[in-house]
Amino acid sequence: MNPIAVLHIPHSSILIPEARRSAFVLTDDELQQELLTMTDRYTDELFTANSPDVLPVRFPVSRIVLDPERYLDDALEPMSKRGMGVIYTKTSTEEVLRAEPTTEERAELVAEFYHPHHKALTAAVQGALDEWGACLLLDCHSFPLKTNLFGGSFFLLTGTHGAHVTVGVIWLLSLVFMAQRGRLTQANAETVEIVGLYWHFVDVVWIVLFTLIYLLV
Repeated sequence: MNPIAVLHIPHSSILIPEARRSAFVLTDDELQQELLTMTDRYTDELFTANSPDVLPVRFPVSRIVLDPERYLDDALEPMSKRGMGVIYTKTSTEEVLRAEPTTEERAELVAEFYHPHHKALTAAVQGALDEWGACLLLDCHSFPLKTNLFGGSFFLLTGTHGAHVTVGVIWLLSLVFMAQRGRLTQANAETVEIVGLYWHFVDVVWIVLFTLIYLLV
């Protein structure tokens, strides 16, 4: 039986095959630091924990070796301009990670890692479609605060908005409490209007945040 949910886990591995280590110019310590920065650690465990009805498709090696979520054609891949196309040549701090791969090496890496991974992912999705007529495909990542601009921005923006929502809810509940006790009179009309305007402001902010975070990014 094929699960309806397929988990794509592209960046959880820290494995750099021994045969590929010599391609990188970083020292062992520098390479470990880069792995710490670039890896979505434990997403393979977090997303599959207590979830028997999902099918995880995990990329077996580090994205530093090859990134399965990049376009094969560097002309189509925006991150290739920063040395982070399908095969990275720059680190997260834009230092040299490795030399440009030769045409033969590139083809070899793509054949060894890229195509088999996408073949497995396609098969998993097709299995769900054949079984259920639908497939829930989740792309599983993590967003560390210190090493990921989007992650830090996401938590800062949504956390700040959440704090304002909490203030608004408390404010609204205080009005409900006052109304139940007959203490909400015409003298409080301005306060009620301010609370209403504040809540509408919170709504508008959420529309902007939702658009920026979920629709445009």
